[in-house]
Amino acid sequence: MSSKKGRYHLQRQRLGPSSLCGDSSFYISFLIEAKRIKLEGVASMNTVKELAANALRPEELALVLFARQDLDGDDISLLKELFTGAFDFEYFSDTANKQGIAPVIGYHLINNPVLREEFKKVSPETLRPLVLLYELTCIHNRQMYADLEKVNKLFSTHGIKFVVLKGPVLAKTVYSDYGMRIFGDLDLLIAPEDMLKAHTVLKNDGFAAYNFHGEMMSEEQIITRMQSDYHL
Repeated sequence: MSSKKGRYHLQRQRLGPSSLCGDSSFYISFLIEAKRIKLEGVASMNTVKELAANALRPEELALVLFARQDLDGDDISLLKELFTGAFDFEYFSDTANKQGIAPVIGYHLINNPVLREEFKKVSPETLRPLVLLYELTCIHNRQMYADLEKVNKLFSTHGIKFVVLKGPVLAKTVYSDYGMRIFGDLDLLIAPEDMLKAHTVLKNDGFAAYNFHGEMMSEEQIITRMQSDYHL
């Protein structure tokens, strides 16, 4: 963490299993090969799709397609074809959770009636949890944004400047729907000279500082942390 800035960490209980943010190893080899093809100047969308079809399991190819923010007609046709073949929906669902894209899949299933009905025909027991996770992510993120607005008003009243980092920003600027990207906390970048004031303002309004083990920190621990890396 840069010594020129401070960082205040506000956390709310994360939804769903702790495996939501798993690694991306299942398609790393595919990405490496796709990059090689692009560097050789022969890349096209058809080339990449053909590569994916040959390099990935049907469930993994479906995940790659679902990870896109917008699905076109060809994507939906290919997904319908995959669903009706030898498709392991349990593996598909588990991997979606591990890769953190289950809410994105739920979003697509809600907003694409044709795709939703096809999915429902072959695996209704998988459909509902994915849709539910998207809906829960929307509720969770909406509450997080309410917390952020509360902090914004508090800091504005007391002349504390800050920058919002990571999840809340990405969910509204990168994704077309903020329910597609879950975030479990609020990361704020604060000038070091405002750190103690920010802590006092938050504490007086009912917030508390916790370490990464979920244990409440004492005032002494908080001051020590601020004097070292400024990360509460």
